Amino acid sequence: ENDTLTEEIEITDNTAQAIEMEEVELTVEERLASELIEVGDRIFFGYDESTITDESAETLQQQYQFLIRNPGLSITITGHCDERGTREYNLALGERRASAAKNYLISLGISSNRIAVISYGKEKPSVEGHDETAWTQNRTAITFINNN
Repeated sequence: ENDTLTEEIEITDNTAQAIEMEEVELTVEERLASELIEVGDRIFFGYDESTITDESAETLQQQYQFLIRNPGLSITITGHCDERGTREYNLALGERRASAAKNYLISLGISSNRIAVISYGKEKPSVEGHDETAWTQNRTAITFINNN
């Protein structure tokens, strides 16, 4: 009788493991989004700046390689600002930031029709807060994969 009971427990354990492994499998979209985050999905800017830093250029070069590996993908780059400044000013600054990232990718050889830009200005902060730490995190251009 003990042998039968042991076998039943083992079968139950195998079934449970199989279900867990299926849950871990990612969709193609999730895998690509995860890969983009690993590559670097955002670049950062100085206060009132929209110029690409050396560090940002490295991230954009990684994004370029990612886009070359995935020629069917198109992306949207969103421009963001910290909370200081007027809504209108920050929308324009966010646009310049997103466009700077787009233009850098185009200069590397990515077709402009694969890249859309949106500015959120200060309307969609990545980090809540009213200090330099939060502001630094919110001065970004973030790349998202479009759902084609």
